[in-house]
Amino acid sequence: MEFCKPPLKVPEQIELLKKRGLTIEDESKAIRVLQHVNYYRLRAYWLPYEVAENDRPAPGEHAFRKGATFDRNSSTNTVVDDLTLLSQMSMT
Repeated sequence: MEFCKPPLKVPEQIELLKKRGLTIEDESKAIRVLQHVNYYRLRAYWLPYEVAENDRPAPGEHAFRKGATFDRNSSTNTVVDDLTLLSQMSMT
């Protein structure tokens, strides 16, 4: 299988998230999180904050619900909690 999408740099990922309707109040925090956690790992946590597939602007195009934010979004807190738990489990 050949992938057609080129990888995006972190600043480009932030712009894409904004274009899709995610509010990012603290870009430096968003950069740190994306550099350490990874866009695709976070992607699964963002699903509850996305517009339903039949309400999207175009087929296959992702969009966030009105009011979704990166900074106060519970998905960002959940991923941090999950990673903390995983690191503690691997240390025991």
